[in-house]
Amino acid sequence: MAKKKEQEVAKKLYVELYKTQKEIAEDLGVTEKTVGDWVKKFNWKQERDARLNNSTNRAENIKKVIAELTDSTLDVLEQIKVAEFNGDKPLALALKKETTRIAQEVGMYQKALEKMEKNFKISLSTYLEVMEDIFQALQNFDKKAYLETLDFQKAHLQSIAQKLG
Repeated sequence: MAKKKEQEVAKKLYVELYKTQKEIAEDLGVTEKTVGDWVKKFNWKQERDARLNNSTNRAENIKKVIAELTDSTLDVLEQIKVAEFNGDKPLALALKKETTRIAQEVGMYQKALEKMEKNFKISLSTYLEVMEDIFQALQNFDKKAYLETLDFQKAHLQSIAQKLG
């Protein structure tokens, strides 16, 4: 039974908290090989990769890049002011070209973000179908738990319907 609990904790640390196999082994007092065997046997790497590469994480990464590019633009604009103040027209022109390049890059990332958000948006009908499968599985697994969650199910589906509908 202890082994099962260790595996559950190890999975959470690996899949959700992105700890290394070595860190998990040290935390749980098991060998790194044991953790590696669990990762392989239970396909934790695929699950972790899926979580890391989900549309929300990718969108957040693109937003961070856009923010960094915006900060770079602000820095270059300050350099332009200094170059113009010092009368260095060639430098000011080169810096203005740099702001144009950065703006084009921001536009490219913004377009990619919009396309990704459009492509990864799940339809309401698909979401409802998946949730109905989950609720049916819960009913088959534990009828009492299913009955206790009926209000939650209704409220959740209404919330999602508003969000996706």
